[in-house]
Amino acid sequence: MKSLDSARWKRIKLFAMDVDGILTDGTVCICSNGLESKSFSIQDGLGLRLVLGAGIGVAWISGRHSDATTVRARELEIPHLFQGSGEKRDILRRLAAELNLEADEVCYMGDDVVDLQALDWAGVAISVPNGIPEVMAKADHITRQRGGFGAVREICNFLLQARQS
Repeated sequence: MKSLDSARWKRIKLFAMDVDGILTDGTVCICSNGLESKSFSIQDGLGLRLVLGAGIGVAWISGRHSDATTVRARELEIPHLFQGSGEKRDILRRLAAELNLEADEVCYMGDDVVDLQALDWAGVAISVPNGIPEVMAKADHITRQRGGFGAVREICNFLLQARQS
């Protein structure tokens, strides 16, 4: 795994991530009436609000659509939400182009095979300890915390600290 100096963190202007396995523990609860529920970390949510307040963009890119994800994104005022597409790298590249950002100004956080191409493209690739081995091998940084349990907040803290230095 490569060492990340504060200069690399400081260049980041967009923090993009997968949802299931990153913002959640990867568990989806389906009730008998068909309603879905997920657990999101409050600490991750506050970290994202702080990052947004510091002028860093945030994007959620999920391969599957979920009303629970939509509700949480709306609650946190996440400006870029993409659901239902497996082409995460293409979405990330288009969003970066719209925001006039280069790859080295984007970090992407993922945990599974659908994230590999986005991780390859982003300037900083991040995974979690519960990520699959192929993803963790590509990561520039692996969080101490697991997805859904403060991993996103950990990265928010790195980004905020880099901005303050």
